[in-house]
Formats: sequence, C-alpha cells, structure tokens
Amino acid sequence: MECHICEVRSSVGYCVQCHQLLCETCGVPCDQCGKMSCPPHIHETKSGKALCAGCYAERRAKKEAARAEVVQRHTQQHRDAIDTSFQTLEAPPGAEGEEISSEALVASARRVVEPWKFSLYIALAGTAFGIVLMIFPTWRHVAFGARTFPTGALLFVFIVFAGFWAWVGLRSEEFYQDRVKCFYGIGAAVVCAVLAFVTIFSAPAVEKRPVIPNIEMRTGDESPEQLQQWRDNALNKYRSQQ
Repeated sequence: MECHICEVRSSVGYCVQCHQLLCETCGVPCDQCGKMSCPPHIHETKSGKALCAGCYAERRAKKEAARAEVVQRHTQQHRDAIDTSFQTLEAPPGAEGEEISSEALVASARRVVEPWKFSLYIALAGTAFGIVLMIFPTWRHVAFGARTFPTGALLFVFIVFAGFWAWVGLRSEEFYQDRVKCFYGIGAAVVCAVLAFVTIFSAPAVEKRPVIPNIEMRTGDESPEQLQQWRDNALNKYRSQQ
C-alpha cells in the first residue's frame, strides 16, 4: 500500500487520528508514545516536542488540573487570611433567625489596602506635583534669604515612599497575587524621577538685588568740607555696587 500523502513510498503505518496510511518520511512519530501521526494532526509544544492528539490532550488535561489546584490553594489561603474570629461565636440560646452569614462577616471585616496601591498613589501624587512645577517655572525654587532651595527636590520624597511600598508588595507573601501590579507604581516613580531632574536643572536663575552698604546719616552740623566728604563717600559706595 502506498503512502496517502506522497503516493510514492510504501506505507509503514497509519495516523492514530485520521487512520491514513503513512510512510517513514511523511509520518511523524510521537515523542512520548511513539505512535505515528500525519503532519496536519501532529501537535508541537513550546519546547519543540512532537505529540500525537492523545498525548497532547493528556498533557493539556494535566496542565489544567495543576493550574486549577494552584488557584484553589491560593483562594483557600486568601480566605484564611481574611477569616475573622466571629465565625467561632455561637448564637445565644433562644435567638432563632438571627444568625449572621459568613458573607456579612467577611464584608464587615476591615480590608487592608494593598501595598501596590500605596506605591501607585504616592507616585502619581509626585508626578502631578512635578507637572505643576513644569507648568509654573517660578515655583521651581524657594528663596531663603540669599540662598535658594530647588522645589523639585521634594519629588524625591514621593519617589522614596513609592519605592518602599513597591518593595513591600514584591517581598510580602500575603500579597503575592498582586506582585505584578507593583510595577505600576515603579513606572510612575520613574516618571516622577525624570520630572524631578528636569525641574531641578531647568529652574530659572534668581536675580539677586545689589546690597548697598549703609551710609552714615547726616547730623546737620557738618562743615562744608565735611559735607563734601560725606557726598563723595556716598557716591563712591554707590558706584562700587554697579
């Protein structure tokens, strides 16, 4: 009997799914059970293994079962984490029809805010503050006497707190399901850092007014020579500041 695909070589087996005759060249053996399949009915895994329809279905069933087991275990751990001591209370004698459902107890329990939310909210607040500084350049520094303080440096406070809560979310086993969400806050913190450097290095220069030294006050009793000397001193001090 000839191969159904090439119609040239003799068949040595058949496809386990469509039962068409196959030769050694056209047939693809299964890497798990060794059964032959035609090219349209062979399944290739991500690792490069060729599996027949039966082995591939068995492989998928095992993966689905393992995934369901992991989800069930995580769900049970999450329920145990939010369980309250109210479930151990017993209804008092004679109190019929006043039982509290478990759903109501869970809903009334205090919910803990996830660390990734803290990280994201703090980073967004810092980003909003940085955008305000970008819109109003004169707010990028604060004068303290003869010195100035770059307001953009305050953005690093937001960055530190956002990074801290993101680190808590990544390291905490209690919030393992939301670890990927911690990168939202990290990304917003990076944007906040860029705004911090831009606002610090692009702050407009502060114009300092010239300080004119004190000039001795006139008493009114000066002689013409003293009055002329006072005028010369005042002019010299003023010219030295220009």
